[in-house]
Amino acid sequence: MRTRIAAVCISACLGLSLLPALGCEGADAGNADTEELGYPDMTEAAQPDSTSSPDEASSPEAGIPDADPPLDIMAEIAPPAPASVAPKLALFLEGRFDSTGQAAENFAYFEVQLCACRVQAPKLGEYVLYVEQAMMSALGQPYRQRIYVVEALEPAEVAAVSRVFSLKDPGQFTGLCETGLEKAVTPSMVEERKGCEVLVEWQDGAFLGGTAGQNCASSLNGAQYATSQVEITKNRITSWDQGFNAQGVQVWGAEAGPYVFDRKTAIR
Repeated sequence: MRTRIAAVCISACLGLSLLPALGCEGADAGNADTEELGYPDMTEAAQPDSTSSPDEASSPEAGIPDADPPLDIMAEIAPPAPASVAPKLALFLEGRFDSTGQAAENFAYFEVQLCACRVQAPKLGEYVLYVEQAMMSALGQPYRQRIYVVEALEPAEVAAVSRVFSLKDPGQFTGLCETGLEKAVTPSMVEERKGCEVLVEWQDGAFLGGTAGQNCASSLNGAQYATSQVEITKNRITSWDQGFNAQGVQVWGAEAGPYVFDRKTAIR
């Protein structure tokens, strides 16, 4: 009889995937487990019906529910998650870009190189980049070095964020993207710039967005806060970074419009 009880218990556990576990390992202990869980006494239920034929009573399929309906229900309850745009944003940011084309057409803009490359930082996130900006005339002396952590937002199929971190010792990263190496970065090496994260949405083949409000603190040239507006495509990054004082007067950054950085390396 215990063999019959264990067989029914195992079959029920495998077939009724939407019900709470029946405590299969306790089947040999009699009906104590089933009573506590509010299920019928399997010991009595397992007795062959006197009106049943021997073949019907001993059939291994007798009384075992079909497992297909619960599996179909589970598929309806948990549809596949939509694809995130976060990896695409990280891919579009990675590479070497510069503004030489824009500078040749408008002398108000400088020739600037922008480089971004992957780093190993599993404790910060899945998509982490080291970003470096320098004048083309002084590539070994970058004026901006950051770590970007790219993450999905909701809805994940169109929204993402690039969290911005400053480096406590930026000198050890200078020129990293030219080496082809993936340097390890730990949380102790960086400090997040709260309020400076860039929020973007995927629209018609481009990521569009920027910082929110006046939350990104800046002290450069007497500024109180900074803003950034971006458009990121497969082959171009358009970025307008500006700093403003307490009166809302711009004190640093391009005045006429954004910098345009054209891709100079093939996208991976």
